[in-house]
Amino acid sequence: MNSLYTQQARRHSTGWECLLAAAATLATVGSMVFIGSASANAPLRVCATCAYTNIPDALAAAHSGDTLQISEGSYPEVITIASNVTLRGDGADRTTIGRVVVEAGVSATMTGVTITGVPHGPIDVTSGIRNAGSLTLRNSVVSRNVAITNDGGGILNTGVLTVQNSSVHGNVAPLGNGGGICNRGTLILTNSRVTDNDAEFDGGGIINEDSLTMRGSTLARNFTHGGGGLANESTGVSTLSDSAISDNGAIVFGGGVLNRGALALRNSVISGNAAPVGPGIYNDGGTVTLRDSTVQP
Repeated sequence: MNSLYTQQARRHSTGWECLLAAAATLATVGSMVFIGSASANAPLRVCATCAYTNIPDALAAAHSGDTLQISEGSYPEVITIASNVTLRGDGADRTTIGRVVVEAGVSATMTGVTITGVPHGPIDVTSGIRNAGSLTLRNSVVSRNVAITNDGGGILNTGVLTVQNSSVHGNVAPLGNGGGICNRGTLILTNSRVTDNDAEFDGGGIINEDSLTMRGSTLARNFTHGGGGLANESTGVSTLSDSAISDNGAIVFGGGVLNRGALALRNSVISGNAAPVGPGIYNDGGTVTLRDSTVQP
């Protein structure tokens, strides 16, 4: 009896020792994982007194998944994004950067910045942003860019562009289309404003040649030859919901919208626009679908 009790006691003791050892091992591994996670991908800081005083140098040192924290100030250099990174400014009213190029195959995010091609000196000759990759622009401003050599005064998009809680205003395409944005890819505009832009030909605010989705957004006070707010071309599919196109102007037709493709409006308003022909919508061979929407001159 005593021998059997002793053997059982030893087995229980051994079992508890194994469990305690396993728990200690798990605690150690958990601690190691936590420490490693906390130290990975520390932001690369850009400021006048930082290791990186300009954005191109920080981008050259960055790896995929890194974040660049850009302090308050003006950084007028041209920025080419060639890896999957996030650029985070101190706010659109505090961090100003120069022209941005996003290369094909790249997924990038920019937040809290103003992008302008004329921060202090001469006018640049191309768009404020040229995106061929996948770019998310959040809580930012694209302003005072002048594209002389191409369409899209503020932005030329040939990739996938998502604009959230941002403003595209005061841009010009003096020899082309799309004063604010020229879209030849996929453009998703959410809770954003495209205002006070000008183009020589079509699309004072936006010219769309591919896929445009607008949600809770506004096109206002843009001006051009045709399609003051929006020019939706024959290859374009534009879907607007809970949005407004107002107070835009065109010299010839389509004060609010010039449509040659497929246009669908839901819970949206087109009003207060001006043009000699079709002040609200001028439909030039396209299709227009309206649902719970209002179209006025």
